[in-house]
Amino acid sequence: MLAAAPAPGADGPTRWDIVDTSLRTVLEVIRDNGDMLFGGRTSVASERGRISMIEMPFAIGRLFHEIDTHHRLSVSVRGTAAGNAYLDSCVERLEPEVAESRRLLGEAAKP
Repeated sequence: MLAAAPAPGADGPTRWDIVDTSLRTVLEVIRDNGDMLFGGRTSVASERGRISMIEMPFAIGRLFHEIDTHHRLSVSVRGTAAGNAYLDSCVERLEPEVAESRRLLGEAAKP
């Protein structure tokens, strides 16, 4: 269900769209299937540096809010090019995480 990895050499907006779409898909699946995924649990202790699937929607929501706020601020203060540069830096940070999620979910889906 996740968006395919970007083609080598894809531009920043294309790469951001794939990251954004992938994370929103994870959010939708967790929200739509929470009862099945969590079996009625409402909290799970996390390991340091990791989040549980229960925490994931909140973490992704905070991430999107942070990115949107900083992107709008960059555009309004320094212009569109600065806003695009900020999104590029977000993509650099998030692409490895999305790729790892894609890999782990692919492994989990194998019979």
